Amino acid sequence: MTRSTTERPSATDILNAVGEAVYDWDIATDAIRWGANASRVLGLLGFEAIGSGAAYESALDGDTTRATVVHRSANTDTGNGVPYSLRYGFRRHPGAAPVQVEDTGRWYADERGRPVHAMGVVRVIDPARLREETGRDRWRLDALTGGLTRVDLVAELDRAIAALAGSRRSAAFLMIAIDGLRELNDAYGVTVGDEAIGEAARRIAARMRSGDVMGRHSGNTIGVLAMNCSDKSAAIAGARFAAAVREDLLPTSAGGLAVTASVGGVVVPRQAATAVDAVLGAERALQRARREARGGFVQFDAVRDGAPTGRPETAALVAAALGDQRVSLGFADLVAVADGAAVGRRAVARFARTPGETIGDLVPATPPPGLGLAVDKRLVELALDELGRQPEGDLTLAVSDAALTDPRWGEMLTRAVGAKPEAARFVVEVRAASVAEHPAGAARLSEQLARLDVGLAVGGFGAGTIPIDALRPLALKRIHLAATLADGDATAAAVLVPIVALARALAEEVAAPVVADGAELQRFTLAGVRIVADPDGKAGPLSVAG
Repeated sequence: MTRSTTERPSATDILNAVGEAVYDWDIATDAIRWGANASRVLGLLGFEAIGSGAAYESALDGDTTRATVVHRSANTDTGNGVPYSLRYGFRRHPGAAPVQVEDTGRWYADERGRPVHAMGVVRVIDPARLREETGRDRWRLDALTGGLTRVDLVAELDRAIAALAGSRRSAAFLMIAIDGLRELNDAYGVTVGDEAIGEAARRIAARMRSGDVMGRHSGNTIGVLAMNCSDKSAAIAGARFAAAVREDLLPTSAGGLAVTASVGGVVVPRQAATAVDAVLGAERALQRARREARGGFVQFDAVRDGAPTGRPETAALVAAALGDQRVSLGFADLVAVADGAAVGRRAVARFARTPGETIGDLVPATPPPGLGLAVDKRLVELALDELGRQPEGDLTLAVSDAALTDPRWGEMLTRAVGAKPEAARFVVEVRAASVAEHPAGAARLSEQLARLDVGLAVGGFGAGTIPIDALRPLALKRIHLAATLADGDATAAAVLVPIVALARALAEEVAAPVVADGAELQRFTLAGVRIVADPDGKAGPLSVAG
């Protein structure tokens, strides 16, 4: 149907033509009044699914939503409202792939400064329109930090890696996170925490060079793409950004706060050939920075941090290994120092790439995201079968973080254990670092295991910050000390005795990692350790130097 050139189009006609829909959100009642064409623009059959703020939020995908931007804004309404602009994924129905929606509007506050009303416009950005966007219209800024949104930040990273491929140039992708933000929020409130994030972002932006790009990757994590960066200059940049945050008090409505930020980085394309790998590598480096260099910079190290496992091909490889029964367990005996008698065994996951492959050639033992529960289910089955053939001693199985984060994990274990009598000799091991990140999940797991008469162990104890408060309530059968404590250097020797004493106070038993010689074994023995790992599985008398 064609329109007469003399006929004036209605507002709805104009909005339909540009693919946009308006909304009016009464925050006090949570009711949203939409323009008549909203269901058409968003691809819905009606307005039932988006009639309130809560209903609309439930259809969104991602950390940044309209509600979080409005309620956590560090800006103040001085009478003209506070503008916002964001982009997020919108699921037209449960299970549907999200479409990208751009949301631009302005919120208004009451006399106490609380948001009570917002109005704005949304549009669906289809792939064709994304390709059409150029220059500044290609970027949408995060309202809190003033940087790019995560979608645009990763897109810029992807473009940079593609441009650098085949050249001798490199760049660095850095992830920066405020240390102790949870404690800050608990003490002063989320608003003050957001103010700290916003101020940290402004300081970081002020220290960037021309051509660098900053964006908000997640709630507390700021990403910086630093162009023309070698390994050395990446370390200099990371240290510069960390110093920018800590050098002066951060001004907030609660007063000036002394805050530090940890930084993890990866050099592209040398260390990561895709944006996905770069993000994963930087995240792992950031995690290690928080453990080992809090308030400083750590560069990604494939040996220490492990190769990124989030790539689709790696996930497919692990999934195929599960389906083809190419998953097995590797074992190390746990032996008593006094007489070399075996007290149990410790098992870890192994994945063969091909059915006939030697088991020494493995994909990373840490499951890719989304596969933790499936991998652990298979490993638990293998471990219980092994226990049935093992007449004495316990068997400790190192499992993924899904044990602490996936509520279905306990149900899986309950079904696997059933009424098997050998379950009393089964021990589940989680990482100390994971307990620190998920204390509530660790407490829940401890209770579940106690009901099943299954033991709980913690591995990697002593590497980085020890989460004492999170570990104290747990019913721990054994603590496995971190391999770094066997390095034999002066620092490891100095901290060994107090770390072992703390471990003995938290758990029934403490086990040392694999030791290289009698001198190392003596250090652990004098510190109070009575169990040591024997990777060769040859439990026999152990010789202590001296």
